[in-house]
Amino acid sequence: MSELLVPFVLLRNSHVQTILRAVTSANRHLLNEERTIFKSSEDERIILISNVVQDPDGVLVIIHGWFGSVLSSNVIEAAEYFQKRNWSVVRVGLKDHGNTEHLNSSLFSFTDIAYIQEVLDCVAELYSKRMFLLGFSFGGNIIIRLLRECSGSFMKTVAGAAVVSPVLNPLDAFDNINTTILYKWHLLSLWKKSLRKKELAFPQTYNFSECMKCDTPFDIMNNLLPHFKHGSVKSYLAEFTIVKDDIIKVNNPILMISSKDDRIIPFSNISDLIEEMCRNPMIKLTITEHGGHCGFRRKIMEDDNWAIIESFKYASELR
Repeated sequence: MSELLVPFVLLRNSHVQTILRAVTSANRHLLNEERTIFKSSEDERIILISNVVQDPDGVLVIIHGWFGSVLSSNVIEAAEYFQKRNWSVVRVGLKDHGNTEHLNSSLFSFTDIAYIQEVLDCVAELYSKRMFLLGFSFGGNIIIRLLRECSGSFMKTVAGAAVVSPVLNPLDAFDNINTTILYKWHLLSLWKKSLRKKELAFPQTYNFSECMKCDTPFDIMNNLLPHFKHGSVKSYLAEFTIVKDDIIKVNNPILMISSKDDRIIPFSNISDLIEEMCRNPMIKLTITEHGGHCGFRRKIMEDDNWAIIESFKYASELR
């Protein structure tokens, strides 16, 4: 564990860090960009954006967070940072994210990561270089689950991974969002907007009128449970909760970056697993005093995302 991030005084507020990450411009200079629609064996379609360089040092695969996208500011910033340092980059868009609700008749589910594994298998087949995974928030949760349980062919090419502000206990994250008015309003707005798009795309399949009346994320999730074939919100969230056994089973090098002042992911989620994390030699845990949720900026105006820089250093050490 280490404290390496010393942000500018105004950035020592967790809400400022979290909000700044959300509103930062995503205008970047990425080269050789190619957008494709990936189709899984189960006919699931998602967006992939690749930025390839000649003779790369490695291939970075980025997985964004819940209601993020392949165009999220931290995803774009990471892509540019790695590409400038001779890495090819593949950004993976989750189902129903980034205005892709029309691509699939089925709803996005937190528990479904099989199509992500297929994407990684495809990337491993296309590129001969070693692969490094980078996940933000829920994307970090996906990566931990993949490294815990996956037997896909891509595992032979994965050098390691980094997860920034990973969601470990989604029930606690929901509770924290629900008790912070700004975050709750923001999530409700994004969720309802996405459900409206889904309903418009598939009017014969969905009617989310009851969801539009909901005042909390829990209420929306409860209304959607029949689609996920679960009896309760808690049992559904438990399916992608990271527990001690998951940490023990991680068998690839992984850098976990978390902040004590994260108002969405409580630090108790880390402390509950810290013994197992410290015992597993594959896990490097970095905890900062400041950083908010996926923030980790040291300066306001300049491109200075400490978590991305640390992730690149870690990836470079593994090659």
